[in-house]
Amino acid sequence: MENNHRSVGLYAPHCVGVWQSATNESPGCGVDFPRDVSTYMPISVGIFANRIKNKQNYYWPYPRDNEWLKESFRAAKELGIDLFVFSYNDVRKTAGRIQGRFYNKKWEKKLVPFPDVVYDRYLLNTVTRTNKAEELANSLIGQRVKWFNRYEIIKLSGQKGETAKFLRKHGIKHPETIFQPTARQLLEMLHRHNTVYYKPVLRGGGWGIIIFRKTGKYTAAFKEPGGHGKWKQVRKVIAKKNFGIWMSEIKKRLARKGALIKATEPYIAQQGISFLEYKKRSTDIRAFFQRTGKGRPKVLLASRFGGNIDQGGNVEDIDLVLKDFQKSGVSRKVLRRRILAVVMKTLRALEDRFGYIGELGLDLGIDEKGQVWVIELNGRPWKGIFRRLAKKYPEKRRKYLKLREDAIRAPLLYAKYLKTS
Repeated sequence: MENNHRSVGLYAPHCVGVWQSATNESPGCGVDFPRDVSTYMPISVGIFANRIKNKQNYYWPYPRDNEWLKESFRAAKELGIDLFVFSYNDVRKTAGRIQGRFYNKKWEKKLVPFPDVVYDRYLLNTVTRTNKAEELANSLIGQRVKWFNRYEIIKLSGQKGETAKFLRKHGIKHPETIFQPTARQLLEMLHRHNTVYYKPVLRGGGWGIIIFRKTGKYTAAFKEPGGHGKWKQVRKVIAKKNFGIWMSEIKKRLARKGALIKATEPYIAQQGISFLEYKKRSTDIRAFFQRTGKGRPKVLLASRFGGNIDQGGNVEDIDLVLKDFQKSGVSRKVLRRRILAVVMKTLRALEDRFGYIGELGLDLGIDEKGQVWVIELNGRPWKGIFRRLAKKYPEKRRKYLKLREDAIRAPLLYAKYLKTS
C-alpha cells in the first residue's frame, strides 16, 4: 500500500500503530490502540454539522460540503451504516430523538433515536455555537453516545492564540503569535520579523488575511473579492504614524467587500517565516490525519502553493514538492520523516488532552534549514484536495479518487470501531 500511494504520502509505519500483537500492546510509541472489531456490526451514525436552509437545499455550511455528504451516504450504505445529518436545533433531548436528515437522491427528514456514534463536523465560529456544541455533546455522551472530534478540538484550532500556546508548550515549532495586538505590538513584531500575517480568528480559507511587511517602507497586502468568483490582490503603502488607523480602515474595507463577517471581529498577528517556496510561490504542506476502522492512525500528505485554493492557489503532488525542497540540503526522505514526526508529536499532545481524534488537518511549512513548522490546525479538514489532484493529473486520476473515497469512508469505519471499543 505504501508504494501505491507514495505520491501523497500514505504512511502507516509500525511506530504509529501497525503491528501484530495478541495482547494489542503498543510497541512503545506512546499511543495505545484497542482491539480490532468487525466492520459488519449494525450501527447508526449521526454527523453533527451546521445547517443553513436556502431555496434549493441544505448546506453544511458551504455548497461544496453537500457533495462530500452525498458521498458519505453512499459509502454508509455500502458499509451497512444507518447515517444521518443533524444540527443543534434538530435534537429533541427530552424525547431522546433527533430530526435527522437523510439523503437518497434527495434530502429527507425523519425522527430517529439518538445515534450510536456522533461524527462532529460542527463549525464553532461564535461563542453561542461553542456553548451549544459543548452542552449537546455532554448531554448525549451522558446517554452513552460515542462522540469523536469533539468541540474542544475545534475550539482550540479556531482560537489561534490558544493554538500557539498549546503547540509551543509541547515543543512544537509554531510562529510567534499575539491575540488582538495593538498597533504598537504589531509594529514591534514587524521590527523583529519584517513580515507579519494578520489573520481573522473566526474565518478560515484565507479570508481576511492582511500581510504587513517592512522593507524600508511599510506595506499591507491583502485579497478582496473582485467579482465573478475571482480575487483581486491589493497592496498599500502605509505611514508608520497612522499604522493603527490603517489597520482599522483595511478591516472595514474587507468587511464591506464580504471578506470578513464584520470589521470588529478579532484578529491575531503571526510571525512571518521564510518558508521554502515551490515555483517561487508561497507553499505549505497539508497533512491529513485520520484513524482507520482498526483505530490505527494514517497520514496523507499533499501540498498547495500560491495561497489558499479557494483564492487561486494550486494543489501539487507532495513528492514533486519535497524533491524541489531538497535545495535546503535535506533529502526528500528526511523531510518526509520530519513531517510525519511533527504530525505524530502534535497528535500525541492533542490526544493526551482530548482523547482519541478521528481526523485532523495540519498546515505545515518547511524553513530554509529543512525544519518543519505547524502553521495551523484544522479540526474540520477539507477532503476535496484529492479531487483537485485527480483533475490536475489525469494519468493518476484513479489513485487520487480512491484516496478521496478512502478519506470519506475512514470516519465511518472509525465510528464502527468506536461502537465496540
